[in-house]
Amino acid sequence: MTQRLLALFGGFVILVLCCTGAGAFWLERQMTAPHALEDDLVTVEISEDSSLADAASLLMFYGLVDDPLLWRLRAFQRGIKGRVVAGRYQLSTGMSADMMIDRLITSPDSQIGPLKLKIIPGDTIWRVRERLTTLGVVDDILLFDKEASWLKHLAPGLPAKAKNAYTRLEGYLAPDTYFLDRESPRLQDAIQASYKQFQRRWKQVTKAHSATYKRLKTVFSLRDRDFITLASLVEKEVAYPPEAPMVAAVFYNRLKRGMKLQTDPTLVYGPDSWQAKPSPRYRRDKKNPYNTYAHKGLPPGPICSPGPQALAAVLNPSNTRALFFVAMRDGSGRHAFSETLEEHRANIQRFLK
Repeated sequence: MTQRLLALFGGFVILVLCCTGAGAFWLERQMTAPHALEDDLVTVEISEDSSLADAASLLMFYGLVDDPLLWRLRAFQRGIKGRVVAGRYQLSTGMSADMMIDRLITSPDSQIGPLKLKIIPGDTIWRVRERLTTLGVVDDILLFDKEASWLKHLAPGLPAKAKNAYTRLEGYLAPDTYFLDRESPRLQDAIQASYKQFQRRWKQVTKAHSATYKRLKTVFSLRDRDFITLASLVEKEVAYPPEAPMVAAVFYNRLKRGMKLQTDPTLVYGPDSWQAKPSPRYRRDKKNPYNTYAHKGLPPGPICSPGPQALAAVLNPSNTRALFFVAMRDGSGRHAFSETLEEHRANIQRFLK
């Protein structure tokens, strides 16, 4: 009886394998054969975030696919996952399904929709310049930065370039996503849109913290430019967002005592060093006007584009007497804060050495 059951089970397994093999062979033939005998061109636009299943349903509407389910099975069989590349495609009715799948996961004949310029909190003007170049913007933002007449038109109210500052626009290009014309992306549009967004945010944050804004302005004799510069330092130092007000408070406490700010990100701010990592060797460079280890007070200007949290933090700092902070380097992005140099040195030994 047992031998008979084993024989039946073995026969069933063989039948399943044969059917599976036959099914795979049939699917292979279906997906590699031309969809139709005629060779007509069809233009199809695939939108952002479309999956292969979405694309198959759309192609069925255009008469290029008979059964979207087979597409999904074929994609699974070939190990193809994820989304297709958005854009405009010219497909032929004479193409096989495999050929169409390969086209949709590589690159379209042309892109659709506007270009996206992303400015991320902490980006320097040199990073923004890189992104603009990648998008095909011809004009150089660093050259444009020196055009006072153009900037007066595009960014009304933008402060004049401070003495020893590298750029005028740094700090005033608000982090966000901006849309540029795909056919002829213009630098002017990017500057105007990002500066207007900065103005909106600055107005919102000063209104939300009007009392402390006025008090800090009076106590420390700060201009708006100084607040933006301070916010850029906070942006560069903070990796754990809830700490932003604490970091801002430390900077205020040091300014109040006439201490140097000694913030590492200022050491490498410059056209030739902005991609470098801060290290002790940069601290001795007194020729760098941004070096807050060598010079007291704020640097000549912002060192990056601060985000909304950093802007809010400098207008609403924590109530603390801390004068020092050091990165814990435990993967959390947090810092250890201290009020005395002795505590600070102990934290350095604990977390850095």
